[in-house]
Amino acid sequence: MHNFSLRSLWQISGVAVRDYIHDARLSSCSILGLAAVLAPVLVLYGLKFGVVSTMVENLNNDPAIREIKILGQGEYRVEDLDAFSNLPGASFLIPNTRFLSATLDLSSAKNTNQFAVRSEMVPSTRGDPLLPTEQSDGPSGNNVYLSAALAAQLNVQVDDHVTGKIVRVANKKREAVRLDLVVQGILPLSTTQRKLLLVSLDLLLAAEDYREGFAVPSMNWEGLARDGFVRSYASFRLFAATMDDVEALRAEMASRGIETKTQLDRIEMVRTFDRNLTALFLIISSLALFGYALAMIVSVIASVARKQKDISILKLLGFSDLDVAMLPILQSILTTVGGSVLAIILYFLASEIINRNFATGLQSGEVLCLLLPHHYLIAVGASVCLGGLVSVVGGFSAASVMPAEGVRND
Repeated sequence: MHNFSLRSLWQISGVAVRDYIHDARLSSCSILGLAAVLAPVLVLYGLKFGVVSTMVENLNNDPAIREIKILGQGEYRVEDLDAFSNLPGASFLIPNTRFLSATLDLSSAKNTNQFAVRSEMVPSTRGDPLLPTEQSDGPSGNNVYLSAALAAQLNVQVDDHVTGKIVRVANKKREAVRLDLVVQGILPLSTTQRKLLLVSLDLLLAAEDYREGFAVPSMNWEGLARDGFVRSYASFRLFAATMDDVEALRAEMASRGIETKTQLDRIEMVRTFDRNLTALFLIISSLALFGYALAMIVSVIASVARKQKDISILKLLGFSDLDVAMLPILQSILTTVGGSVLAIILYFLASEIINRNFATGLQSGEVLCLLLPHHYLIAVGASVCLGGLVSVVGGFSAASVMPAEGVRND
């Protein structure tokens, strides 16, 4: 009997492969058995991962989900807002004025008979999640973005002109100025359903100063002079980088005494849904794999018993106990690799059917059933490990076969 070595491993591997091919019918049944268990598990996890990933992506793409709305009004200096914008998880921050200063009566310049629409001015700049794309230039000067609802009511398109009217009461006298604004872009209805327009911060601050009775030299608006004035802001707009950052930013604002409103309830709903699906997947997959492991143990032991004479002859030929113990282990690895590959092929077919026939209501690029490349590697690796561990029982059984068994059976 010789010691275990790479040479003996190569030899017993050749024996295992040839024997596996010789028992092609039983080997195919083993492969089909594993594929029948693993394929539904892959489809189940693909549905869980695909549905949750789609929900998470939709939430992350929804600016309202990532917005930390500031309730009430305060007095924030530039230094305060710089500190807020540098908080972990913060992706966008811009100062804002008092709510009453942000109203604007808007009408179409090409339709003078149209009634003015009361709208809300929102400060914006490049990087604002409300803008159509991350590469969109923010509003500047008299260029503005209109929400789809506001554009539809005014019946205007991109590059059209709209007229804004700002009214104030100074010295018991009603005064007003008009703004000639150009529609730079229209926000999708999915972004917001409010009647708002995105404007530059300078334009919004000018409107606030005018309403308070002060002069705005840059706009040639008359009013009271302002000497030694240090600007502060009544509010600000804050967005988290992802939905997972919302809770931390809300807690940070609360610790600073700033009351906020967030969409944490919707975020938590998705997290709960993910946890429940994960628990369901673990229960079903554990039962399936446990059942298959028991079946494989029985199959390996039966195979060793059936090949007892052949194993004893291998020992008479000089193979060690460890050599023959590797025989069922190597064949189990062949089964798990073949079964995993077949299961992945079946998963592809099933996922294609699911994504084609149950994709109603999904946007372009969204799927219900999805697995990433590393999921396949994990599935194959876990199957091989499971098959290898289970077949150790058969290995011990093979190692216990006595060389004389082959002679006695004769």
